[in-house]
Amino acid sequence: MSIWLIFGSLLGVIEFSQQQLLTPLTKTSPELFPYQVYVEADLYCLGALISTRFVVVNAICIESRNHAEVHLGTESDPFYNIFGTKGQVIKASELLPHPEFGKRYTDHVLVNNIGLIKLRDPAILTSKVQPIKLPSKYDFPLLPGTLLNVTGYMDSIFMSDILRFMTVKVRPQEQCQEFYGKDFMTDVEQCVEATGRRIDWPGVFAMDGKLVGLARELSRSIDCVVSDSSCSKHDVFLSIGPYLDWIYENSDVPRTAPLVRIIRIQQPQFVPKPLNRLQIVLPPSPIIVPELVNIHDREGFDYI
Repeated sequence: MSIWLIFGSLLGVIEFSQQQLLTPLTKTSPELFPYQVYVEADLYCLGALISTRFVVVNAICIESRNHAEVHLGTESDPFYNIFGTKGQVIKASELLPHPEFGKRYTDHVLVNNIGLIKLRDPAILTSKVQPIKLPSKYDFPLLPGTLLNVTGYMDSIFMSDILRFMTVKVRPQEQCQEFYGKDFMTDVEQCVEATGRRIDWPGVFAMDGKLVGLARELSRSIDCVVSDSSCSKHDVFLSIGPYLDWIYENSDVPRTAPLVRIIRIQQPQFVPKPLNRLQIVLPPSPIIVPELVNIHDREGFDYI
């Protein structure tokens, strides 16, 4: 059976005619994943552009830092790509680590490792620079078997890290807990199944053109507690689902209301007629009209 890959032109959406397909590590370009950014602070980190002014990144990258530069639209790691194009480079005007970042889940694992960078100047949108959409909180936890695109930089020859991606599949939470033991944070983390060589430096996990997670690497490398060749420390990611409200409250990304199905009851007009002695007249039955609406736009309906 042949398998066709269809590459989206803006948000790096990759649709598969065969739902179980796992794509091995593949060289790619910013045009297919234009939300991918490289953050240069005291640490070098990867993140995602969510608007022209805001980037989502691991909090450890910006904790206690007073400066950061964001590289957008670059296909090579700027640290190694000294003489090549570096894309758009914009300084940060504000660094916003999560207020509860750093609380210990155990004696060595960081939690709430997520933050925002506000750009001093808005990003110029091009084919290589586009924000990624945020998902609904109701998408989480991601269902087992869901396909995700993972992007990051990986070395080739001559220390020239280039942008690569692979497609992975979400594992059941029970299996993740079995693989990683007590260090796996079931409330904010998920893990995936990959094939072949992993991305050494993963950054962004996306589903259907929406940001769903960031790499866990900088929280502390997590180790497998089982002997299973399919278990890798690179396969755990921090889910952004629990942090969506905080992201909306601290960025300029507009909050989108979910569509819900409502029942609207229309009562037909009832005009009584003269009755014969043996005649009983009942009002007509109401007409039930299902409708999809934005919950912020309608009032006075019963929601189901």
